[in-house]
Amino acid sequence: MTETQKRQLAEPFKAEDIEWRIASTNREKTQGIAVAYVDSRAIQERLDSIFGCENWQNSFEITQGAEKDLTSYVCRIGIYSPERNEWIFKSDGAGPTDIEPVKGGLSGALKRAASIWNIGRYLYELEGVWVDIEQRGKSYVIKKEELERLKAYYRRAMHEKSQGRAVPPPPTKSKPNGSVEPDKANTQPKPQTGETADIRFRVLNFTVSNGSKGAQTLLTLQTPQNEIISGYMLGTPELHEGQIIHKLRLEEKLSTQHGKYNIIHGFE
Repeated sequence: MTETQKRQLAEPFKAEDIEWRIASTNREKTQGIAVAYVDSRAIQERLDSIFGCENWQNSFEITQGAEKDLTSYVCRIGIYSPERNEWIFKSDGAGPTDIEPVKGGLSGALKRAASIWNIGRYLYELEGVWVDIEQRGKSYVIKKEELERLKAYYRRAMHEKSQGRAVPPPPTKSKPNGSVEPDKANTQPKPQTGETADIRFRVLNFTVSNGSKGAQTLLTLQTPQNEIISGYMLGTPELHEGQIIHKLRLEEKLSTQHGKYNIIHGFE
């Protein structure tokens, strides 16, 4: 793969190619945190344009998770390397979604596998955005009038990124009474140092970065009460979106630069 092709894979997408879904909601189910994903068709078109439709492929398989009713869909994306005269595969998986579970699970697996190829990986830098939501079936979706606000935030974030500046924080959401919806950090229940015994957490997403002490992972987790906890841990744990973990060992830290944050020492 050439350096030009590597750069083309990592290029930001247009706002029209970005989808938003709800990662968690408030207790009243009136607002939720929207997170950004690349549209699966935009991923396919990018692979076509860079390598040609005959020089990449994908395949899916269904796996049974540790939890009784948890099914995962794993996508393998292969790109042909003329330099090595072989196919190179990278894969990742996702669980079923609330709306169109199978289709959503396959699409999610494709997007996660694409991020392994650095397609849309930059989206992990974007924080979630509080938006108004409405119920659809057994799940919740973003109200249509919020989509333009999300597009505007994405365009502003990409402009700042193109100028070599830090991605800006997401816009705040005003409630009807004029107060401001708290950001994601303020919705977190106060963690207790030690083991969170029988509480089960669902993995929403995780981001791996390299620091002075080696690789570290930022985990974003959801409690059974739909509250959000995030924390850092050393290394790169083998996790997938939707996985259930428990016996989380947390330690709350405080720094003058970052304020309060959590360290995760382990889980099962």
